[in-house]
Amino acid sequence: MLRTNTKKYAQNIEAYLLGQIDGTEFNTKTDTPKEKINFVFDEFDNQDCEYNKRRTPNHQQRFADWLMGLPSAMPIEFTNHGILELAKELQELKGEYPEEMEDSIIKNYFSFMSLQIHKLQDKINNNKNQ
Repeated sequence: MLRTNTKKYAQNIEAYLLGQIDGTEFNTKTDTPKEKINFVFDEFDNQDCEYNKRRTPNHQQRFADWLMGLPSAMPIEFTNHGILELAKELQELKGEYPEEMEDSIIKNYFSFMSLQIHKLQDKINNNKNQ
């Protein structure tokens, strides 16, 4: 099982997140990682109203809340079973998680994904070659 702070895990989650983004439905070109990540954050910004900004000042938490609404711009896994299967796939786990770990993974999933997407945005937008 990969730990979530390993390079291989980072590659797995990056591939998953970028693979979920497709701007075709929005008539937006999303061929490169930079286009994909900027598209997602543009869609989020278009839907992020002033009330939400005052109610939840933390951008990462607002983004997690947005992901919970299942936006079509970022269609990530959302069912409990699917979340656990995705976690196993990303961590390359062959067996099962202990029950208390499953509960923690499900509870923190959207916040964790928000963090990962923000990290990916920083990585991509600070890389001049993208």
